[in-house]
Amino acid sequence: MLFRSKGQVPGRLLQGPDTDPTTIDYMRRRLADGEGFNVEVVNYSKYGRRYWLSIEVQPIRDSKGEIVNYMAIETDITARKESQEIAALFRKCAKVSWDPLYMMVPDDGYRFTYLNDAACSFLGYSLGQLIGMDVADVAPDFEQRSFDRVFEDIRHDGRPRVFETRVRTADGRFVSVEISLNYVDHSGQGFVFGWFHDISERKRLEAAVIEAAAHEQHRIGHDLHDGLGSYLGGVAFKAKALEQGLAKSDSGPLAQQASEIVKLLAGAMSQVRRLARGLDPVDVERFGLSKALEKLASDTVESYGIRCDFSSRPSEPDRKSTRLNSSHTVISYAVFCLKKK
Repeated sequence: MLFRSKGQVPGRLLQGPDTDPTTIDYMRRRLADGEGFNVEVVNYSKYGRRYWLSIEVQPIRDSKGEIVNYMAIETDITARKESQEIAALFRKCAKVSWDPLYMMVPDDGYRFTYLNDAACSFLGYSLGQLIGMDVADVAPDFEQRSFDRVFEDIRHDGRPRVFETRVRTADGRFVSVEISLNYVDHSGQGFVFGWFHDISERKRLEAAVIEAAAHEQHRIGHDLHDGLGSYLGGVAFKAKALEQGLAKSDSGPLAQQASEIVKLLAGAMSQVRRLARGLDPVDVERFGLSKALEKLASDTVESYGIRCDFSSRPSEPDRKSTRLNSSHTVISYAVFCLKKK
C-alpha cells in the first residue's frame, strides 16, 4: 500500500464516508512521530468498495536509528467485523423487543446466560440477579430429567418445542406462561433459547368456557331427566293402563301390541336416565369422582357386557364440580367409544 501512496498524506488515503477520523488522526500523528501503530479502520478501494482492514505499521531503522522505510501488514477483517455488527444489531433488537427472550446453558444446570429487558421486567428481577440463576429458580414445576429428554429431542431433530408451565415472579406470584425452546450450537457449546408469553387471560377464558359448557351440560341433563323423562313416564303409565284394559277385554293381539309399546317406553326411559346421568352426574358432586367412576364401571358391565374394573388410590377429594363433571364426561365418552368398537 505504502509504495503506491508515496508522497501522499496517509490520512487522506483511507478516508471515506464511514472512516473514523479519530483513527486517521491517530495514524497521522504516529507516523509524524516516527512510531508504529496497529489499528482497525474502514478502507475504500479505488472502485469505492467499502471493507475493513487491520493495519499494523512499524518503522524500519538503520544502524544509526534513522527511519529508512516502513513495513505494513494488512489483514482484511471485513467478515469478522460484519459478524460483530450483526451480533450487535441482534442484541439491540432483542433488548428493545416487547417479547420476553431468554438464553440458558443445559450443560450447566440450565443456567441463564441472557435475558432481555422484557424478560427481566416480567419476572421482576434485574439482569444482574437473573444471570447465573437456573430455570428451577423461577419455574416451580421444572423437572430436570424431563427437561433433559426434551432438550435431547430438540438437539437431534432441530425442531423447536412450545409448551405451557408456570413461573414464579420476584414478588411470589405464579403466572401461567407459554414458552418456546430452541437449540443452537455455538463453538461446541449447546444453548437453549426462546420466548415466553403470559397466558393467564387465555387460561381464565378457557376455564370460563369449560364452566359454561358444564353448566349447559347440567341444564340439558336436568331437562332430559325432569322434562322428557317425566313425559315418557306419563306416556308409559297410560300405555300400561291401556295394556291392562285390553287384557281384561280379552283383546289378545291388541293387548300384545300394547305390551310391546310398554316395553319400548321402558327402554326409552332407561336410555333417557342413562343420558341424564352422563350429562348431569349427580353422584360426582355428592360422593366424589371415585364413587361415580365405580358406578360407571358397574353400569358398563351391566349395559354393554364389557368387563370394566375400576380402582383408585386414596387422595384429597376435589370439590370443584366443573372439574369433576368434565373428568366424568371424558371417561364416559371413552367407555362409549370402546363399546362402539
